[in-house]
Amino acid sequence: MSTHVLVIGDASSPVLAPLARAPQDVTFVISNDPAELPKLAAQADVIVTTDVVNDRVGPLLQYAPKIKWVHSLWTGVEKAMGPALIAHPVPFTNGKGVFRGPLGDWVAAM
Repeated sequence: MSTHVLVIGDASSPVLAPLARAPQDVTFVISNDPAELPKLAAQADVIVTTDVVNDRVGPLLQYAPKIKWVHSLWTGVEKAMGPALIAHPVPFTNGKGVFRGPLGDWVAAM
């Protein structure tokens, strides 16, 4: 059974390079095209967003009947959380804490 992950972002972004190491039973589709995203969401089990300033996930949830999880790569998600995402029962996670070590190192170095 394959897991279908819709990644909202730019396929050429170096941030997404680690996706190449995912297990073979995980299928990634990466798109930034607003016209294409609703069609891609229909097959998604997971939506990952790289966009922190826009609510791009919320409007897609109506097209995503199989959705089990939404994740933001960013730590701050206030602007990305629109009413549809807040009201939806799907778990929503983010990258909280991911910069703790590097940021602490930077502060100490400064």
